[in-house]
Amino acid sequence: MISKDQFSHYLIGDSAIDNSHWALLTLLDSIAQITNREALVLASESVLADWAMHMVYEEILMRKVRFPYAHVHAEEHNRMLDNLRDLHEEALVKSEYTATTHAKRMLDMVLAHIDHYDMQFRPYLIGGT
Repeated sequence: MISKDQFSHYLIGDSAIDNSHWALLTLLDSIAQITNREALVLASESVLADWAMHMVYEEILMRKVRFPYAHVHAEEHNRMLDNLRDLHEEALVKSEYTATTHAKRMLDMVLAHIDHYDMQFRPYLIGGT
């Protein structure tokens, strides 16, 4: 899990998006603590649902501020959601797949997305363009 101080690097300037990112990271941290397989599957489903809703909000906001790379960002959202679903499927079928591994793989994917894709969107949110 990253601390609130470390998270400040990932703030993009929209409170709803930033709060959603933090909530997702907090959920991933709690997933890492799960020892029950059924609970892991349910938590993983929650990540998928929460992330899908988050992506819809981001894409609406991108269109609203006329972010010129909105289509690329939306394509990345679709690719990422497919990858998250693949991770979820792995959690369902692999008995040796641990919650810690699951949470870490999802966390790496989410942070990479924020750092690369969402940061491109930041100037449009804070009125820099």
